[in-house]
Amino acid sequence: MIANIAWSHEAEQRQLSAAPRTKEGFLGAPLRELIAYWLDLRCDPARCTKVVCMPMRLLAAKRGGQLRLDAVLARLRCGQCGEPPVHAVITDSPIDVAPNDIMDGAKWRVALVS
Repeated sequence: MIANIAWSHEAEQRQLSAAPRTKEGFLGAPLRELIAYWLDLRCDPARCTKVVCMPMRLLAAKRGGQLRLDAVLARLRCGQCGEPPVHAVITDSPIDVAPNDIMDGAKWRVALVS
């Protein structure tokens, strides 16, 4: 079942300015509050080379907006190797960079799993 996630540009901008910016704040938040962001997930490079940058809007639509991010992260597995990610970062931009680096477009990044 796909959850119905209402969206408007104005709502997204309000959410971006009011977002929790700590690791604990993100992990404890329901997915519906994080739809303006991106989740950067990576496997252990020694076993798998999979890298995924997933819009939180898609994750909320697939998993349900009421679920907390920490509960979803605990269940995520790689489609290639079947293991949980060894690296998870939430960011405001889908730019592919190392954890906590800030490059053009990304205003902030918070490491959730590393």
